[in-house]
Amino acid sequence: MNERNVVQTVSAAAGTVWGLFGDIEPLLPALLVVMALDILSGLLRGGKLRELDSDIAWVGMRRKAMVLILIAAAVVVEGHVPYEGLPLVGAVCAFYIVQELLSILENAHDIGLPVPQELAARLAKFNGRGDGPPGGG
Repeated sequence: MNERNVVQTVSAAAGTVWGLFGDIEPLLPALLVVMALDILSGLLRGGKLRELDSDIAWVGMRRKAMVLILIAAAVVVEGHVPYEGLPLVGAVCAFYIVQELLSILENAHDIGLPVPQELAARLAKFNGRGDGPPGGG
């Protein structure tokens, strides 16, 4: 399956989740946008480094689909917990927004955009790459 089909599949899944749960959590549209931006940044990175691989793309798409499943589960749980102030869906969305932003930052670094050394070192540790900046650069 090519990259266009992968993007269309994720877009359809995201649209479905947005349609079902979009009125519940204001952070959901932000998450869907950063997911799309991460896909785009990953394609740019893969093109720049000549590493476009549909298997790797599918791994990323499956992870994004699982995030959307987790959000759907959080919506169900939040709707059935007697405590009204529990921001479970918002917390799940916020966590994954940060994850997507870190991925976008890593892709930006890997294609040559400058990233502050301290941030690059922390991102490398977060991703289990040791003490250096992401991408070995």
